[in-house]
Amino acid sequence: MHVAGVARGPLLRLLRHDGFNAVIATNGLEALDALETHRPDLVLLDILMPVMNGIEFLTLVRADERWKRLPVIVLTALENPAYRAEVQ
Repeated sequence: MHVAGVARGPLLRLLRHDGFNAVIATNGLEALDALETHRPDLVLLDILMPVMNGIEFLTLVRADERWKRLPVIVLTALENPAYRAEVQ
């Protein structure tokens, strides 16, 4: 599992405690690099990230055949309904 953005520390501890092999990326560019290295089964993604935001990350992931069907759960504090349409 790959944790990008979100409340990383507590979430990482929780996932590891439950036996998941979780990896953190602090921005969208690091998350793209981590896809190549760690081959996750799932990505937990925040929209608000430096360098490359979650929307940009997800757009690149969906455009790549290798990751097109990778499950991504978007967790964000943003309440703008427009973001919902962008991540579906």
